[in-house]
Amino acid sequence: WEGIAAIRRAVKIPVIANGGIESREDALRCLEETGAAAVMSAEALLEDPALFEERHLDELDDTDAPGQPSAEVRRILGLAHEFVDLAEAH
Repeated sequence: WEGIAAIRRAVKIPVIANGGIESREDALRCLEETGAAAVMSAEALLEDPALFEERHLDELDDTDAPGQPSAEVRRILGLAHEFVDLAEAH
C-alpha cells in the first residue's frame, strides 16, 4: 500500500485503494495507512458479501433458540431477499 499512499500524497483528488483487501480489518488498516478516500475489493466480496458489515459473521452471537435459523442462515436469507427485491425492481 506504500504506492497508494505515495500517489495519495501527490494528487489533490480522492484516491480509491485496491488490492490486498481480504477483510474489514484490512480495509480499515488500508484507509489509515494510505489516506485513501475509499477501498475496493472484488474477490473477497464475492466470497462474503457482508465483508464490510460492522458486525461481521464471525462476531455474531449464534446462540439461537432451538428450532430457529442460525445467524449464518439468517444472513444468507437476508442476502437472498435483497437479490429478489433487486431482480423484481429491475
